[in-house]
Amino acid sequence: MITSQMSYEELANEVAKDYMDVSIIMRKKMPDALKYFRRQSKFPMFLFSTVTSPRKNKWILIFFAKSKRRLKQYVDSFLVCVRETDHGKYVYRYDLPAKEGSLPGVTFYPPHFFSRYALRMGLELTGEDLIKRYFKTNTAMHYNADHLFLSEEEMKDLLNPVWYTSPDGISLGSATVVSGMELFICKTFVPWNMCKRDQLITCGKEEMFRLQEDLALDTHEEDVVSQSENHKIVEEFARMIMELIEKAG
Repeated sequence: MITSQMSYEELANEVAKDYMDVSIIMRKKMPDALKYFRRQSKFPMFLFSTVTSPRKNKWILIFFAKSKRRLKQYVDSFLVCVRETDHGKYVYRYDLPAKEGSLPGVTFYPPHFFSRYALRMGLELTGEDLIKRYFKTNTAMHYNADHLFLSEEEMKDLLNPVWYTSPDGISLGSATVVSGMELFICKTFVPWNMCKRDQLITCGKEEMFRLQEDLALDTHEEDVVSQSENHKIVEEFARMIMELIEKAG
């Protein structure tokens, strides 16, 4: 069970070990999630389930379907561990290696990260509702160690600074490697419409590449309709970034 006395390495190991058991629970729930999605008409669609692991940790299982066509292949899913404390909820996300030769990763989200996300996104949500809102939009992220655009204030509290792009904006944090896992610690969040010009250029480009890769993974190369829809999504994001760059001067 996760405790407040654990080091980052101990936390990462606990989450990784727990993930294996909880992923089995998720697979057992997958057929019911698929049945639910097949009855729906509006997409994307999400389904959440909360479970307590054998190690006594709380997990939120997140099932989602991006489109009706996507259901012909499989249901997308991931899971996050939530630890409640007197000063807020900590969230831990474990991800398997993205490709051969890469390491699994554990991302830490402290309570401050979600409060800053809500404030800057103009959301009147708290607790698990806020956590679910974040992961409904930001199901995938891209990490980059190029920290040239960070201010001295932003750099001050970061060890091995990295930034992370996702559909809603940029997360700033730190990265390290522990026990054969990449450990990412999110510190704060900046939505796209609050980014500086150089942030929009650098990070917007990275997010566009991430978005293209993510959509390509979800689409069969012979699915012409989906390929066209993907192109429109990327174009819309690029247009938004260009408009923000122009406003930023």
